[in-house]
Amino acid sequence: MPSVKNKWVRPGSAFSYPGGQRVYNNSGADLPKNTIVYLNGTKGNVATVAPSDGTTPTTQDGRLLVLRHAIPQGKYGIGQPWVILTNIGFPGGPHASLTPLYCSATGQLQTTLSGRVVGYVLNSQSGVGTLDGTAVVGSEAAL
Repeated sequence: MPSVKNKWVRPGSAFSYPGGQRVYNNSGADLPKNTIVYLNGTKGNVATVAPSDGTTPTTQDGRLLVLRHAIPQGKYGIGQPWVILTNIGFPGGPHASLTPLYCSATGQLQTTLSGRVVGYVLNSQSGVGTLDGTAVVGSEAAL
């Protein structure tokens, strides 16, 4: 009887990254952490990404990812299908739970209506001169 060995599994190439997908930034600019991106092509066997323009969602139908960390132009990084963000400020807050969050033209979160819902406020409270809140964000989070 043959034995099952892991010699055919090469780390980082034979499986996906836990909780995310490896992506390549070909957008022409550095992408900050928590930017909402869409898949716009491939480089080898890795998806390429650019910031999602939430104001024209019909041109970017499909899966969106939230960047786990900042990705410089021409580098690889990890995008997640959804994420829970904490300690973030919401303009015009505090907002009620389940207030929809939209994607701006540069892939950033906003509370003003712009087309595509990408997440929801979980809780929001005003502090001393700051806003503190928690949100769930991502194309799967907005379902």
